[in-house]
Amino acid sequence: SDALITLEWSRLDRTTVVGRITSPPDFQFVLEAYFPPYFPLIGGPVAWDLDHDAQGFYSIDDSHQAILGERYFDNVFGSTARFLVMVYRPTIGSGTYPGLAQLRDNMKGSGKLVSSIAPEPAVSTAGLEFQTVDSTAHFVATLGWEKETLTYQAKDLLTPGKIDAILREKADTYASRRPSVKGLFEGAPEAIGNSMFWNTLYAPS
Repeated sequence: SDALITLEWSRLDRTTVVGRITSPPDFQFVLEAYFPPYFPLIGGPVAWDLDHDAQGFYSIDDSHQAILGERYFDNVFGSTARFLVMVYRPTIGSGTYPGLAQLRDNMKGSGKLVSSIAPEPAVSTAGLEFQTVDSTAHFVATLGWEKETLTYQAKDLLTPGKIDAILREKADTYASRRPSVKGLFEGAPEAIGNSMFWNTLYAPS
């Protein structure tokens, strides 16, 4: 492939995804996390409402290598669902913001993420800025209830070589199960599968 940037990822279970970004050295990336504002329409689809309160907030951990999100449901604030995304790469900037527009304005203005002065309840977006020094960067994204458990699991998965081995195993398993044809129509099932895959991403319905 002639692509400058390759993103590979795999779901390990219902709550955890691991991935690898490959690019030429010194490419700069910003990993963004945010709460999509929405409200459900009774008896209908979900409608987007940019003024809706996300009922949660993001923070950056002390290592500046992880974003931690806390999400409340149905105005119940005692039990908190947590989202953690961690990169195995020293970051060159990180920040929390009221929304995506403020994060992107920060990048356009200074080129380096610096947290806004918004208080935590108003922080619905966060970002980690890093570079690919040796052409790769690994990450873990996971959901759960306990910050310490999520952090421990992410650090364990980010042990050098572990995500590479997982992605290799998952790719081999996928290739062995993928439909294939020999002869006149060789390559046709792969082309059909690729089309269905991209169509599903583009329009899940």
